[in-house]
Amino acid sequence: MASNGSADEVVLSNGSITACLDPGRGADILELTHAASGIDVFFSTPWRERADSIRAGAVAPVGTDSTSIWMEQYRGGWQIICPNPGAPRVIGGAEVGFHGETSTAPWRVTSRSSANVALESELFTIPLRVRRSVALDGARITVSDELQNLSNQRLEFDYCSHPAFGGPILEGDVRLTTGAGRFHPDPETFGAAGPSGTPWPTGDFGDRDPVDLSVLGRDATNPLVFGWLSDFADRWVQLSNHDLGIAARVTWDAAELPFTWLWEELNSTPTFPWFGRARTIAIEPSSTPTSGPQRTPGIVLDAQQAISLSTSIEILDESGTR
Repeated sequence: MASNGSADEVVLSNGSITACLDPGRGADILELTHAASGIDVFFSTPWRERADSIRAGAVAPVGTDSTSIWMEQYRGGWQIICPNPGAPRVIGGAEVGFHGETSTAPWRVTSRSSANVALESELFTIPLRVRRSVALDGARITVSDELQNLSNQRLEFDYCSHPAFGGPILEGDVRLTTGAGRFHPDPETFGAAGPSGTPWPTGDFGDRDPVDLSVLGRDATNPLVFGWLSDFADRWVQLSNHDLGIAARVTWDAAELPFTWLWEELNSTPTFPWFGRARTIAIEPSSTPTSGPQRTPGIVLDAQQAISLSTSIEILDESGTR
């Protein structure tokens, strides 16, 4: 099992899956290991050891802006990003850094058992309290967040669930399926794109031939993919490895998350921070598109209002059973 380099890590296990969390930084879920296969389905960054050392206080970070600071301490796994997924921006008058506050904030553990943990954090950038439950049920892990506005002011912000997959599950014959109807390339990365996108599984990035996003293939290098899925008949995306006979299925139950960001970094970026060393796919239910004119705050809470959001990942065999 991977260690996150801190003394306060929380390990959950139920015989089917094991998860390792770090409450001290973002309540990151850094490991999700399938007991039957022994495979950890999550991505681990090339600088994971350094990031763990920074987290443990043994190494000083060198980043000077919010993006590089976040990336230097990014270890992979699963983060919840709020109130701002993506580039720094102003929210409610506050300068909110890259990927927001919840992914770096300390969390207080309020209760725990072998297969469940409850945590809580209050944000500084906006008056928001997040009460989180992380629970294992068979081969499924569910992160449930209750978000409460602690002020008498209306709050407008965003929320994104950010699990990144990597390692053996991306090696060999890998396919992506989904209940989404359309894919939209990120306008800031690939230039202006039609607001309607293209029918799944076609990805049209303008300066290259359209690609079939459902077939990831066996090549070590693929072009960068970044954008969002929309028009869901059912809220699910599944990453299947037909050679291993396992799949990771992401589902969510919140109408407030109508988009799902899709990021494929398959040894494709030759510059900072990846330099061709990362192979990962992130499937990210979100309240907002990645960029462009449709990007407006997707969550609105009136004074003292609370809402609940949840995302699950289930490890399946190829027939779709646990």
